[in-house]
Amino acid sequence: MFLETLGATIKFALNQETVLLDFFQSMQINSKNENLKKIIDRLYQLSTRNLKRLKRIRRENTTEMILEPIKGLEKSKFTFDKVVVNEISELEVVNCLKNYLTRIILFYSESAEKISFIGEVSYVFEQFKEKYQELLSLI
Repeated sequence: MFLETLGATIKFALNQETVLLDFFQSMQINSKNENLKKIIDRLYQLSTRNLKRLKRIRRENTTEMILEPIKGLEKSKFTFDKVVVNEISELEVVNCLKNYLTRIILFYSESAEKISFIGEVSYVFEQFKEKYQELLSLI
């Protein structure tokens, strides 16, 4: 299935950020590694800010731009399943975290390129990508 409009892309981003928030919260509760907890706290704060910005973008772009067609964003490349953190080892949790971040970075990168005709939204997606890349490099 493809994300074919800006509206669908933003809705997908909102959903994925919500999944990330739940995951980060579970990791905070269950992780015993203090350094990892600090990174997760930063990721949680980043994801919270991203959600607010995405909601603002959706509100501000409720005109015909939301229906603007997009080609080539295949949803399955970016989707990640919810994981129950307390049912897997910490190493598996960290691997899952890396997978989540890699996919959300790929999503924001490809989305920014596909929606470059809407400069503000494309720029915001680039910022999201860069901030997630920065934090992924710390893991």
